[in-house]
Amino acid sequence: MKKKTFTIPIYDFEVTLIEVECKDDKEQVVEVLKSFDCNTDDIREHERYIDNEYMNGGDTFRNMEKKRFLVILSPCENEETRREIINHEKRHVEDRLLDWVGVHDIEASAYLAGYLSKFMY
Repeated sequence: MKKKTFTIPIYDFEVTLIEVECKDDKEQVVEVLKSFDCNTDDIREHERYIDNEYMNGGDTFRNMEKKRFLVILSPCENEETRREIINHEKRHVEDRLLDWVGVHDIEASAYLAGYLSKFMY
C-alpha cells in the first residue's frame, strides 16, 4: 500500500491518498478507513474490492467538520487509467472543498487543481 498525506494550507484541509497494490494491503486499508470514521458498509465494500482484486476504481471520503479527505485508489491496469481515476477523485476533493468554504470562482478552482496535482501524482 502506498500512503501519502498532505495539507492544503490556504483552507487547512488534510488529504490522505491511499493506493492499494495487492490483497495484502487489506488490513492496512481497513485501519485507515476506521481511523477516518468510515461507516461499516463502506469498510466492508472496500474489503470486498480488495478481496476480489477490483481494478481501475477509486473512492473519495470526506469529513468536513474535521477538514479531512481520504482518497482510495484500486490497482490500475496502466498509467493512463491511473491518471484518469486520480483526476476524477481529485475533482471530488476540489468541488466539495470549494463548496464547503463558499468559493465559487474559476481562478480559485484552477489554483486548487494545480496544487492538488503536485501531491496526487
